[in-house]
Amino acid sequence: MKRVVLLRAVNLGGHNKVPMKAWAARLEALGCSDVTTYLQSGQALLRTHLDEHERSAAIRSDLAARNWMTVLALAALLGR
Repeated sequence: MKRVVLLRAVNLGGHNKVPMKAWAARLEALGCSDVTTYLQSGQALLRTHLDEHERSAAIRSDLAARNWMTVLALAALLGR
């Protein structure tokens, strides 16, 4: 299923730096596919087999391990 993942307050004024290429690569390493990021916003569109709780926990853990940031704003289902 297609999902959107949004990170809050990413890459604003030199704070909370999350490189988009690395962000996309990390999402792919977590089992997501067709990952597309939007500008430097932290937004990503992707496909995943993980349910909402598994995906959220995996992404939060991965972000914290890299000291990028720990605020995952939303991971929502697009379509059915």
